[in-house]
Amino acid sequence: MPGTSVEEWVRIAMETVPVREAPVTIEVALLTREVHLPHRDPVDIFLAATARFYDLTLVTADQPLLAGSGYSVLANR
Repeated sequence: MPGTSVEEWVRIAMETVPVREAPVTIEVALLTREVHLPHRDPVDIFLAATARFYDLTLVTADQPLLAGSGYSVLANR
């Protein structure tokens, strides 16, 4: 939406497609040792560990995340 502030865009998006936050906890941090990726990008590692901890499927088009293991992943193409 052109001219919309980030705050307004987020508010509208959250009302349209409600989502829940998945906080990074100590348990998530510890699970980072159990996910395996072809690279060591800390953001991707935390995304994968978060998906594993909360028993979620990570939906992505990112090839390194699709190639990883230790978590559930689904290709979004």
